Amino acid sequence: MTLFTYSVPRLGASSFAILANTELVVVVSLGVLVLDETMTPWRAVGGALIVAGIIAHGLARRPSPMPGSSEVRPSPAAARAEPAG
Repeated sequence: MTLFTYSVPRLGASSFAILANTELVVVVSLGVLVLDETMTPWRAVGGALIVAGIIAHGLARRPSPMPGSSEVRPSPAAARAEPAG
């Protein structure tokens, strides 16, 4: 519980959710490989959905470049930090 309260403010809710969901896939995989648990179709579907959600989230976070634009825009935080003038 201490690690949870320590990591959420530092990682942010979105990054921590990815980490927590990845943990589920790793635990089931270790159970199958180390403890000879059976991999049921429902577990495989659940793991595939988790991995697909993580990949979709990663792809959605990347801004796509504008076609024909080679201009690099500063982030909003950097724009606020620069003095006008």
